[in-house]
Amino acid sequence: MQRCKKNPILNFYINLIEMGKFIKDEIENYDYFILLRTDIDILFNFPPKKIFKSLPPSIFKLNPNYCKKWGGWGQNFITHKNYIYKSLKCFDEIFRNNKLIKQYYEEKNFRVPNQETFSSYCYKLCNFKFKIINNLNFYFTSDDFHTLSPRSKIHYSEKYETYYKYRNQLREAHENYNLFKDKYTWKLDSDLNIYLHQSSFD
Repeated sequence: MQRCKKNPILNFYINLIEMGKFIKDEIENYDYFILLRTDIDILFNFPPKKIFKSLPPSIFKLNPNYCKKWGGWGQNFITHKNYIYKSLKCFDEIFRNNKLIKQYYEEKNFRVPNQETFSSYCYKLCNFKFKIINNLNFYFTSDDFHTLSPRSKIHYSEKYETYYKYRNQLREAHENYNLFKDKYTWKLDSDLNIYLHQSSFD
């Protein structure tokens, strides 16, 4: 992967573009492409494979409450192989078109220009349709107070005995974990989005 030390967000997109080139000829060997950060603590199971097998080929995004005010979860989370290459390639096409970049900054729907809103803008131009996973099951963790974080200082939770990056994210993930412990399970709603639902049996 290429690296751009001065701009970690640009580096992020360069890595996605290069990843698309790297896996292009291997995509048929996979069912889904899953994009996650390495600094996460997973609290409970992701939706089971049988749910994805029951759905048409789709792109899934997370829909956590904690980040909606600054643009929501910008990236694809789970992408069916039918859309893997196109969803990675779309960033390259837009970065090479200055008119599209200018249009992004002029769009009224994107009041806060950041990675999340830019990714959403790229997907919008590509006419991608998304399904949603509504319950966050992880949070961004840290080793200690000296861990680097680009946006905010590191916190420590005595309740959970952990270092973390975003307070509301940690709270939301643990609220969902409590639902999971109360035997809520992954289900589909009427729009075929995935959410935690209270089991009808005990």
